[in-house]
Amino acid sequence: YKIVRNFKRPIPPSPTQIARARHQTFLSFVSGMNVLQEQVSRIVHDNDVSQVEVASQHVADQAAPDARAAELRDRLLVILSKLVEASSKGQPMDQSLTEEFETWHEDYIEWFKGAH
Repeated sequence: YKIVRNFKRPIPPSPTQIARARHQTFLSFVSGMNVLQEQVSRIVHDNDVSQVEVASQHVADQAAPDARAAELRDRLLVILSKLVEASSKGQPMDQSLTEEFETWHEDYIEWFKGAH
């Protein structure tokens, strides 16, 4: 009876399963960030904001691998919203916004190298 009683407990994940889950979270996050960067490019070069909302919502719903990644995601979403606002007003891209994106990109690459 005592042995059967223990079988009802969930089996804890193995270290390999935990590592795979973390790696999958990382890959999903990076994929989402690539989609957002493509959206920035579409706005800047083609003035195309058609898929920004869907892409932003998808990435915002994804888990971030760490706190720094979440902060980078949130910063990019703010930059993207500023670009959409400028685009909807028909304004040319502001130089400060370009510099903000470039700074974000440098920070992202630094995080990526350390997280990879």
